[in-house]
Amino acid sequence: MTPIQNAGRRVFALVLLMAGMPPALAWFPCNGTPGEYIIGRTPGGGGIAATYLCEVAAPEPAAPQEQPLPPPAPPSYAAFARDEKQPEISYTVWGVPSLIEVRDAAFKGCQQEGGKDCRVLLVVEPNEWCMLALDGENKLFPGKAELTPGTPDSRLYETNARAIYNAFSQCVRESRVGMCRLGEDRLGPNTGWVKSKYVSIETVEFALQLTGNDAMLKQIKTLDAKTRAVIGDDYIFSSLMNTVLDTRAYWGAVARDGNNGGVVFAYNQTSEQAAKTVALQGCQRSGCKIAQTFDNTCLGVAWPDGQGQAGLELARDAASPTTAKAAALAQCSAKYGACTAAVRCSGSKYPKADPEGRKPGQ
Repeated sequence: MTPIQNAGRRVFALVLLMAGMPPALAWFPCNGTPGEYIIGRTPGGGGIAATYLCEVAAPEPAAPQEQPLPPPAPPSYAAFARDEKQPEISYTVWGVPSLIEVRDAAFKGCQQEGGKDCRVLLVVEPNEWCMLALDGENKLFPGKAELTPGTPDSRLYETNARAIYNAFSQCVRESRVGMCRLGEDRLGPNTGWVKSKYVSIETVEFALQLTGNDAMLKQIKTLDAKTRAVIGDDYIFSSLMNTVLDTRAYWGAVARDGNNGGVVFAYNQTSEQAAKTVALQGCQRSGCKIAQTFDNTCLGVAWPDGQGQAGLELARDAASPTTAKAAALAQCSAKYGACTAAVRCSGSKYPKADPEGRKPGQ
């Protein structure tokens, strides 16, 4: 074989070698390409020089460019204004970007509704929830709690319970007449007034933890699932919250007319003496005397029919006005025969102080 033939064979072998290389590696005879580096060589000999093989290093991947963060959402405020002399006139505004603007908008809105003595009663700042407690004179006591961004719905009951607790604390501390009760709605900076959907047994339990009422908390936790679900009912929940969080004592009194045996009641007074005074004022006779005082409970009262100044039978029952009345009637009937009975309840847990619907003094 001539040298030319031998050279041809070697070049042909080199081509075959390169053709069989994986294309991803991109080997080629080194030729000074920028970035190339030697990875091997073909065998030399027979008058043909060895050929060095190179590849070019893959370029470093470009660093991903950081996407600019979206601009932060503007702050949002809500405010509630009401006419102090005409409480039915009020105005709520929300989604306003500044504190000054939201107060101004609420105040002017109240005036536009016809208010003459408008006052901004409540401002809710970004990431706040507000619940309301109302007292016996319908005065508002707001309670706020901070809502941590990103809080899952499953934990929102904690924020709700804190707001409720703060509202009641202010009402109990500052109200002149007490009888604090829970409002049904909450105010959010982006929503206005909405009915709180986080009224639940978990809210009750967390509120109890805040009050330190371990005894009632233990009772709630031992209830069966069906009963726990019922507690989530708005009315029952509100009554329970009123009982747990309004920690004042509310006094009642029974006055007896010594001349004709008539009975006069007072209830939901802020002191024992106030209850006595109201009962005696209702009696309006020189022979009236206080027969009994009671607080945060129901008192059944029974007296014999047609026996003037005959004895008065009393029975307490904090759980049930019906039971209190029945117990008093049973005691009286056992002693005197035919008797008349009544019942009155004093305390924030009772939706009606007079379950029988009679007027005070009857």
